[in-house]
Amino acid sequence: MDTEEKFSQNVWNVLQKIREFQLYFVSKGKENSKIMFTYSIEEWDDKKITEQCILDRLREWGIIKNPEYSKELNANFFNLVHTKFNKIYSDYKKKNEKVNQKEMRTQKHPSTNVKITAMPELKIAGQEKILTGKTKQKAFPTLYLGNDGSLWREPKDKYCYPMGEKSDRHKILRYLVEKKTYVQTKDISNYLEGKSEQSIRTEIRKIRNNTKKFIKIKDNIIESKRESGYKANPKYKIYLKFR
Repeated sequence: MDTEEKFSQNVWNVLQKIREFQLYFVSKGKENSKIMFTYSIEEWDDKKITEQCILDRLREWGIIKNPEYSKELNANFFNLVHTKFNKIYSDYKKKNEKVNQKEMRTQKHPSTNVKITAMPELKIAGQEKILTGKTKQKAFPTLYLGNDGSLWREPKDKYCYPMGEKSDRHKILRYLVEKKTYVQTKDISNYLEGKSEQSIRTEIRKIRNNTKKFIKIKDNIIESKRESGYKANPKYKIYLKFR
């Protein structure tokens, strides 16, 4: 795959992610809301392809407007031009479907003298049984943290943990999500203007317990490491909401 093909594939990946945001906002009647979007270079097949290249292509097509960059959050915000986005998304989807069909047709079929036998069912200790007709829940669902201190996953009316806008728990979690790395307890204390380290540990324990209780997640939303401090669990994609 040459550089242009890699770039095209990465653009398609970005369009699919934007599509998820679009469907969510439209379902909530908030299609004019700004989309927050971050990119990690490690996600690309070719590290020479940067976030700016993708954004430039989106601007050329006219599918985004009013782009803004937040240095503090290391994120881009923009409004979506829905009609133009839908056209580009549809074209890319058809293009990728054709590529996939072509790859399937060009695959070599096994020789007729190859004997194919059924493999016995493999049983792994601790493996969950998937029931017919039921969709297995994602192990690490996408989460949203609102300005009012509410943390939730969809459907919000069923899985929501209200911490309160001005609560220390809300401030701690938002701070860790923004930092994206381990933060020493003393630094969290300074951020909270002198809160004791013991009270911070207590608040983090409450966050862990209550997210499991109200949002029904299994792993700790905040990880800890001796001598390194705390950080938001990177397995959970947490989007910060500003409206």
